[in-house]
Amino acid sequence: MNPYSLFLALHIFFGSIGLFSGSLNLFFKKGGKRHLRVGRIFVFSMIATSIFALILSILKFNFFLLIIGIFTIYLVGTGQRYLFLKKLNQDEKPKLIDWILTGGMGVVGIVFMGWGIFLLFNEKSMGWALLLFGLIGLLSVRKDIENYNGKSKKRQYWLRAHIA
Repeated sequence: MNPYSLFLALHIFFGSIGLFSGSLNLFFKKGGKRHLRVGRIFVFSMIATSIFALILSILKFNFFLLIIGIFTIYLVGTGQRYLFLKKLNQDEKPKLIDWILTGGMGVVGIVFMGWGIFLLFNEKSMGWALLLFGLIGLLSVRKDIENYNGKSKKRQYWLRAHIA
């Protein structure tokens, strides 16, 4: 088996586990033992899926897989971290990992926007996808920064971010 086929099989395997565990977890009591256990499986499998997506996107350049891999790491990472950031509006401070995830997405969002504009000027339709993902990423970063600074006006902001 060549390396690409191996990484593709692992990507599919962990992606299937992530899809199944994420769907299954919708039916468990939030905060219960099963929800937490299955949630850990979901997080691990989605991070693994994303890492394999990034590897695959480099081995045989696949732009869309690269974008999705980066976004999944950010979304799953921040979704997990928000479980520990329930009191940001009460002087709780985000950790370095929170700033790394958010800052990384900010940089990637700006790169996506610039790259998208470049592609559109060169009549490549993939530019629209980059613009859209860049915009969504930057809006999410803005919301994270607002939350990290304790300025969210929404009750249970952390739960919204966790689910998103």
